[in-house]
Amino acid sequence: ISVLHEFDGEASYAINGDFHGATSTGGSSFRVDAGIDASHGALSLSGGLSWQDGGALDSFLGGQLSLRYRW
Repeated sequence: ISVLHEFDGEASYAINGDFHGATSTGGSSFRVDAGIDASHGALSLSGGLSWQDGGALDSFLGGQLSLRYRW
């Protein structure tokens, strides 16, 4: 579990000189990570999930899966 606070999260943009805008990514958010690892002989499998919410983020979910064989 981790907490992140972005103090100065301003971003502005211009597209081809026609479209201009700005956004703020400032604020506090928290993140929860969980993972598991298993192995059997030369084969190993690991995976993890993460979820982050708050500030400019609205319930971001991510994950990864890894399969490895040693010879």
